[in-house]
Amino acid sequence: MKKVSILICAYNSGKYIFNTISSVLNQTYSNLELLILDNNSKDETIKNIESFNDERIKLFKSNKNYWPYWWLNYLLEKSCWDYVAILDHDDLWANNKLELQVDFLEKNNEFIWCWTKTVMYYESDSKYFEY
Repeated sequence: MKKVSILICAYNSGKYIFNTISSVLNQTYSNLELLILDNNSKDETIKNIESFNDERIKLFKSNKNYWPYWWLNYLLEKSCWDYVAILDHDDLWANNKLELQVDFLEKNNEFIWCWTKTVMYYESDSKYFEY
C-alpha cells in the first residue's frame, strides 16, 4: 500500500483546523502521515492540533511567520512518502478523496499528479461554487 504525506501550513486557523484534521484522519485510505507547520499563530490553532492523539500527526512550530510556500517546502523535505498531498488549513476533504486519487495514480502511470473537484463556500455570501 502506497504511503501518502499530507502537508498543512496553518496560521491562525483555530476556527477551522479541527475539522480540517478530522477530514484527513477520517479518510478511507489510512496509510498516511499528516505534517502540520504552525506559522506562529496567535489563536487556538496549536491547542486544537494538539487535542488529537494520533501518531500520524507531526506538528512543527515556528516562532516567526514566513510565507506559507516556504513552509510547504520545509514540510516537503520532512516527507519521505510515495505521494504528497497539500491541504489548506481551512479546507475539508471527502472521506474517499485519497483512496480515489491513489487508485487513479496507481492505474495511470503516465500521470505524476492529479486534482479533484472542488466545492468552495464563501461565508460572506453564504454561497457554494463548484470547480
